[in-house]
Amino acid sequence: MIGLDARDLISIGVAGVTAALLGALMIRLGPRLGWVDEPDDEALKAHRIAAVPLGGIGVWLGVNLATFVAGISEPALLVGSSMLLGVGLVDDRRPVPPTARLGVEAAAGLVLGFARGKGWGDALLVAALVVVAVNAVNLLDGLDGLAGLSGLAVAIGIGALAVVRGADPTFALLVAAALVGFLVWNWHPARLFLGDNGAYVLALFLVYGFGDVSVDRGGIVVAAALLGVFLIDMAATLLRRMLGRQPLFSRDRLHLYDRLADRGTPIRTIALASGALELAFVTAVLIADRILPQPLALVALLLLGGGIALLLVKGLGATRPGYWANQ
Repeated sequence: MIGLDARDLISIGVAGVTAALLGALMIRLGPRLGWVDEPDDEALKAHRIAAVPLGGIGVWLGVNLATFVAGISEPALLVGSSMLLGVGLVDDRRPVPPTARLGVEAAAGLVLGFARGKGWGDALLVAALVVVAVNAVNLLDGLDGLAGLSGLAVAIGIGALAVVRGADPTFALLVAAALVGFLVWNWHPARLFLGDNGAYVLALFLVYGFGDVSVDRGGIVVAAALLGVFLIDMAATLLRRMLGRQPLFSRDRLHLYDRLADRGTPIRTIALASGALELAFVTAVLIADRILPQPLALVALLLLGGGIALLLVKGLGATRPGYWANQ
C-alpha cells in the first residue's frame, strides 16, 4: 500500500472543502438560475422544502481538482465525468430520452475502460458497470442524505479494499471527502440535492475507483459488489415494475425507502440504516476478497445480495404484483 503523505492529506481537504463551498454557492445561485426542485408533487417527491439539484457540480469539481493536487489526475476521468455531468444537467431540466442517456453513459464508460489500456474486454466491462451504477445510484437518490451517505460508505469500502489489496486508497478518500462536503447541505432537511448530474458523476467515480484498486476483470467485478445497497434497490425496483407491468424507466414513489418513509420511519433513520447496511456489504466484500478465490467470492456475494434483496422486497410487499400496480 502507498501511504498517505502531506500532499494526499491536502488533496483530501481540497475535495471536501470544494464540494462544500460549491454546494453553498449553488444553493444561492440555483434559485436565480431557475434550478430549484419544488415540493410540488406529493405523488413523486418526498421532500417538503425547496432544494437546488446541483450538488453534482461540487462533487465533480472537488474530486477532479483534488486529483490534480494529489498528482493522480487522469484525463479519461475528467472527460468521462464531464460527459455525465453535462447529460445529467440537461436531464435535470428536460428529461433526456433513455436511449440517448444510456448511450452517453456507455460512451463515458468506454472512455474509462480504454484508459486502462487492456483492449475491448476491459472497456466493455467498465462501460457495462458505468451503465448499471449510474442507474442504481440515480434510483436510490430519493431521500435526503440517502444516496450521499450510502455512496460515502462505498467510497470508504473502496479505500479499505485498496488497503487489503496493497493498492493506493487516495482516490477513494477524495471521493469520500467530496461526499462529506456535499452531505453538509444534503442532510435532512436538505437544501441541496445531487440531482441527476450528481448521481451520474458519483456513479462514474465509484466505478473508476473499482478499477483503481483492481488488476484484472475479476477484481473489478468483486469490487463492484461494494454497490450492495444500490444494487438491491435497483433489483427490487426492476422486480416490482416487471411484476406490476410498469415501464422500466417510469417514475414513482414505491421504492423500498419510500415504503419505509410511508410507514413513518424518519428520513434520517432511513439514510443511516442504508449507510449501515452498505457498511455491512463492505465488510462482506472485504472478507470474501481476502479469503475466497474470485469465482467463489463472486458467487458468495451474489447469493448474499440476492437473499437480502428478496427478504426486503417480500417484507415490504413487492412480491404482490397487484398491490404495487394499484398504487
